[in-house]
Amino acid sequence: MNILKRIFTKKQKAVIKSIKHAIYRFIHLQGKIETTLIYRVIKQRKSDVFFGYYDISPFNSIDKILYIKKEKNSDEVKICINDSNDLSQESILAVSKAWNWQQGCRLRWFPGYDDRVIFNFFEENKYGSRIIDTEGNIIKNYQFPIYDISHDGQLGITLNFDRLGLLRPGYGYTCIPYNANNLYNESIRIIDLATGIIKDKITYQMIAKAIKYKRDYDKCYINHLSFSPDGKSFLFFWIEIINGYHKASLLVYDIYTKNIIPLELEDKVSHYVWLDNENILCTSYSRPTICNYYIYNIHNKTKSPFCPHSLQEDGHPSVDRGTMILTDTYPDINGFQCLYLVDSIFDKKETLFKVYMKPVSNGELRTDLHPRFNSKHSKICIDTNRNGSREIIIIDNNTVMREYNN
Repeated sequence: MNILKRIFTKKQKAVIKSIKHAIYRFIHLQGKIETTLIYRVIKQRKSDVFFGYYDISPFNSIDKILYIKKEKNSDEVKICINDSNDLSQESILAVSKAWNWQQGCRLRWFPGYDDRVIFNFFEENKYGSRIIDTEGNIIKNYQFPIYDISHDGQLGITLNFDRLGLLRPGYGYTCIPYNANNLYNESIRIIDLATGIIKDKITYQMIAKAIKYKRDYDKCYINHLSFSPDGKSFLFFWIEIINGYHKASLLVYDIYTKNIIPLELEDKVSHYVWLDNENILCTSYSRPTICNYYIYNIHNKTKSPFCPHSLQEDGHPSVDRGTMILTDTYPDINGFQCLYLVDSIFDKKETLFKVYMKPVSNGELRTDLHPRFNSKHSKICIDTNRNGSREIIIIDNNTVMREYNN
């Protein structure tokens, strides 16, 4: 196997995988999608269409949907709005050069509004974020790119997207070269969105002191900031690169006490969702190939297994009506990714959707499902690349109809 890895390039291996997957689907009479749910597709012939990460919903309360389009050979994305019930109503609102393949431009509906959108941009050699209305009119600009926003719209949090783009391609931005003047000044910043003023900074030095980290910061970075539902705290990942392995630790910052709370420093955390203001559901690797789901409590710092029988691989979890969890998988040996609805009380899962993903030679370009609900939990949105270009699939989560097989 090691000999084969040295013989074939990444691009050649991706082609071989595509051929093997096609043969498998032919032998087993499988198409590229297997589901009993109704779904609709947003796609463009000469563009990649996608939304970004799973921790933000593209839907507003009246089921308008946001997404971005990247035309082939373009370095910017178009920010689009459509009606998820009538996909013929697409409008282009703006463009942005501050984007990446895994998290887009952190595009989202501004909290509390069905007609305001916020996204990150790059103009005049600077990053920022911008609020616009659904006609594309600019309402407000900020001097910082935003990572997450509290549910009441009062606070934003951000990090150094240049450093993230250098150390974790596909998650940060690379519009300008990263220049690390002094890593002791690197920080998470909390922003008052009413004034645009920085309220607080959590520096690398503060984080290192809280977790007793003794080494230099040159191989460390921060990712995955997420506010608790009440906006009083947020989680983040402190990540150290060790011989090419990205070891992520889970920490929480209490905005009012200014305490940094370490929750997982031993195992490698991967994906997360707040269950409530005290509990976080997170996937965690005890070894490089062994991943399970755990619930972390931020007050007593406990770690409890979650659905250990039905969930034994990494995924992107979202909460559905309290005891139900929506999550997904990475491609199996035949290239299929699954969308699961998990009953946490009975530790059972149901496969809602199974879709083929075309292999890519560059891991940064991979397409994860990144499932997201609308506000009523009647629709689910995922990103796919079953035919080589990215597209968005909107799934009816309520009606079970007939088998689809594209």
